[in-house]
Parts: sequence; C-alpha cells; structure tokens
Amino acid sequence: MISQSKAAAVLNLGCKVNHYETEAIKQQFYEAGFTIVPFDEVADVYVINTCTVTAEAARKSRQMVRRAKRHNEQALVVAVGCDVEMERERLKADIVIGNNKKNEVVKHVLSVLADKAGRTDMRSFAAESVVQTPSEHVRTILADIDTVANFEEMGAVDRQSDTRGVIKIQDGCNNFCSYCAIPLARGRVRSREPEAILNEAKALVAAGFQEIVLTGIHICSYGTDFFSHTNQSIASEICESSAVSEETIPLLDLCDKLAEIDGLRRLRLGSLEPKSVTAAFARRFAVNPILCPHVHLSLQSG
Repeated sequence: MISQSKAAAVLNLGCKVNHYETEAIKQQFYEAGFTIVPFDEVADVYVINTCTVTAEAARKSRQMVRRAKRHNEQALVVAVGCDVEMERERLKADIVIGNNKKNEVVKHVLSVLADKAGRTDMRSFAAESVVQTPSEHVRTILADIDTVANFEEMGAVDRQSDTRGVIKIQDGCNNFCSYCAIPLARGRVRSREPEAILNEAKALVAAGFQEIVLTGIHICSYGTDFFSHTNQSIASEICESSAVSEETIPLLDLCDKLAEIDGLRRLRLGSLEPKSVTAAFARRFAVNPILCPHVHLSLQSG
C-alpha cells in the first residue's frame, strides 16, 4: 500500500483481451490505495496497455506514451503489452513491461516510486525517463514470450466498468498467419484453469453481472494445451479443430460448467476461428441454455 494517495491513469489500446487486462490493472491499483483517474487528467502514474496488431496501433501506442509525459512531465509512465514485445526501444516510457508480466505492474510502480521519493532533484528523474534505448529505461520487465508456458493469472476482476462482465480464458496463438504479429507478441497457446474461470464468473455474478463474455487471443484453442498429444500438434491442427474428440470440446465443456452457475443468464464467446466451428461444435453450442445464439467469426485472410 502507498503511504499517501496517488492518482493512476490506465489507458487501454487494442482488443478485448487488452481491455480485460486493463481492468485487472486498474483493480490492482485501486486495491493498492491509488485513486483511478481518466487518462487526460493529471496523474502520478500513467499506464498504457499497448497494441501492435497494425502499424497504426503501434503508432498510437507511442503517441499515448508521449502524451502522458505532456500531461505531467514528472509522472511515472509505464508501457505494457504487445508493442513492448515488438518495439520497446521506440517507447519513451520509464518502465516497459511485456506480456505475461502484467500482473507485476503495480509492484514495479511502487518500487520505482519509492526510489523516486528519495530523490531531491525531481526534474532529473523526469529527464532520465525520456529514454532513447531499452538500456535507458528505468526498468524493463520481460518474459521469454516464445517459450513461456503458463497462463498469467490476474485474479478475479470484479470491478469492471461495462454492463457485461469479461473473463479472459486463454492467451497466445500457434497459427502464425502471414499477416499477423500476434503470435510473436503473445506467445504460444496458454489456457486458464477452469476452476479460476468459474470462480471469477461467480464473483462477477455476485457483483451484479448477469452476462459474461469469454475472451482470449484464440479461444477455440482453449484447453488444447491441457492434453499432452496436442502440445506437439502443429499450428494448422489447432486451427482446423478445437476438439480433442467429437465429444470433448474444451471450450464448450467450459461453457457447460458456466451454465450451471446460478444467476448467470447469458454467455457470449469472443471472436472464433472459422475452421473451429465444426458440425460437432455447432451441435454442442446449440444445446447450451445460456449461450447467445450467434458467433463472431474472424475472416481475415493471410
């Protein structure tokens, strides 16, 4: 906990997964004693959850880091996420934190703020934070995103700002489509344990949410990494089928368990890989009593 109230502004750029992670980071700052303020207000800490899915998204990520410094030149500016993985040397932030390390944002902010509080010349800290190379960042925190195998658990995020609750159920992608940098930024498929998902869903229902959206980088691959033989499968095999067998479809097995939660009235799925929506998938999908009867298919071509 911080000794006196400080303000934190957390900005989301990008996809629904980033949105969920941003809400988690906000909740962790709140629980650490920070006041959460809009990004365009003066704050002691600015966190930008960056995106790199397009060149424009990466440009905006860099722009928002610079804008945070203009809001308050003595603020601590933190860049996290996908653009950190792809071009961290271009992000003029004090702290850069990659994917699968977002749960450590508050810890490192508190540590750097403690160091900053001991300085008599505050302007020297601000000058130091206008970085040119990764070595000049105050702190750089990265996982080996190409080899990381664990899903980063951020706890139950029950202080969400939308009318629908969002739950992140997996991270990463094994497909390596020619147009997409996401496997390079997010790493391989990593699924969240069902018990953690169910506990978060129950917490959201207890907080008043009646509808939940399941999100991830490639949710049709959810659970495939729980089975040893799919750990060795190539990207196309995961792309073409989300089922380990016709009867066992891990994503829909999870949906069936969620349907048993009292008070949860509607369940939606985030974007699905078209080849994963097989006849078996459709049959299982149709009989779940709370799944909204439509899907969003990603039809990009690469």
